[in-house]
Amino acid sequence: MEETLSTRLNEILIKFTPYFVRQKLIKREESLGEEIFYDFVGEDGLIDLLDNECDSLEVERSDIIYRLLTEEQKKIFGGLFSQSSQDTRSIEEQCEELNFLEKKVLGDRIVRAFKENVQPFLTSEKNVVLVSRLANLLYEGFSEEEKKQTNQRSITTYILSLGFIRNTRASHRQACDFIIEYPPLFKGEEEVLDAIVGRYIDEELTHTPINKTDLRIKELKEELNKIYYLVRSNES
Repeated sequence: MEETLSTRLNEILIKFTPYFVRQKLIKREESLGEEIFYDFVGEDGLIDLLDNECDSLEVERSDIIYRLLTEEQKKIFGGLFSQSSQDTRSIEEQCEELNFLEKKVLGDRIVRAFKENVQPFLTSEKNVVLVSRLANLLYEGFSEEEKKQTNQRSITTYILSLGFIRNTRASHRQACDFIIEYPPLFKGEEEVLDAIVGRYIDEELTHTPINKTDLRIKELKEELNKIYYLVRSNES
């Protein structure tokens, strides 16, 4: 039960982060009550999980949530659920970081390409894995001064909180092109590769005239060999 609760809480906190920071800026208050979190969550199943745990342990919701927070999360959200915890960063510092991420991430070419061409084919778990790698890639491209304004964890959280909309028109061809351009992101992700290239092969052969099938199969083999070689050559 606790593992399920912790997983669901983390998923919600990823989406809650930018909302929480904005509310602190708008209201100009150093502290907000836990109600802001419950209002954001609404009727989500997390509430039922929390209440079941509350009944079992005879404690308050806030006690359970605070216990499940990581040390990093306590620095940001601890004040909502524990009177003794205070956010170590000021409102201005948090908002400066959010504005910086909006400027550096929202318009980034790699992020847009990932969002449009790869993310629609990923499970939630694989999305987190690849977004974490993408965040590291972006962070390494920052100047030393820019690196002082954020970190890889914040970038990961921010990208995940963008609420990517699954694009049903996403092209497996474009997904393959993205893999070729950024192979390190897919290191060790054989299942993701197999799923994307498998669908790509099906699509291509479906639209290939019968008299050209043999030739297209040969071309596809060469393309796929290149993809797998690039990814595996980045594995340690």
